[in-house]
Amino acid sequence: MATEFVESSLSQVRDVITRLQSPIPDLPTLLLLLCSPLRSLNLLPLPFRKYNTDPLPGGIINITRHIPPFQRALLEHVIPTWESTLAEEKKTLLLTQYFCPEPSFASLAAGDIALLAYSNILSLPLTEYSVSLLVQLSAEYPVDKLYAAIFSSHNTDSVQKQLVTWEDCLRNVAAVPAKVANTAGRSTPIPLELEQGKYFDNVSLRCEYLIFTLSTASTQGAPYFGS
Repeated sequence: MATEFVESSLSQVRDVITRLQSPIPDLPTLLLLLCSPLRSLNLLPLPFRKYNTDPLPGGIINITRHIPPFQRALLEHVIPTWESTLAEEKKTLLLTQYFCPEPSFASLAAGDIALLAYSNILSLPLTEYSVSLLVQLSAEYPVDKLYAAIFSSHNTDSVQKQLVTWEDCLRNVAAVPAKVANTAGRSTPIPLELEQGKYFDNVSLRCEYLIFTLSTASTQGAPYFGS
């Protein structure tokens, strides 16, 4: 019975992803599709819980397996069609939570989602909206917080896999200004936060902070898992 329940729940997750990749008939349907995965991840803001009328079981979403297709479905299908409507309805936070969860949420998934967001945003053609997500990510999930997500005690990956993830993370973080500059045109100015000089100044400061914190933790004989 437990196996049947898990399989049924995973089928629900796959169905949500498929529906996000397809034309969505109306706003109530979209809100339901956006809210149920976020609630399962403990990332759904309280004001939006009334829209979660067909909830998914808590913890059923596998971050590594399910979040990339969620993010791609939003970037390629949902945001181009629905972002302006959600903005008018003051509900764009439901989109942001899939890429750059508000730091106030205590969900262990938040840092992992931000890591995947860097990779998935940069793998697709950038838009004004995805560039705005990179601005938020660079401010709320800089390298020291990403390090904390990769090497935290809840991460059960092998040390070797964690190191590979860290290398990929640094590569993605370093690629942001050039990717944005290549995309930006005269009608799409580069945000100040993502201009090469300012961006790497901030990255350097966060790296210095990370090194200092790791050094302090080492002298005290404790690992650093950051906040």
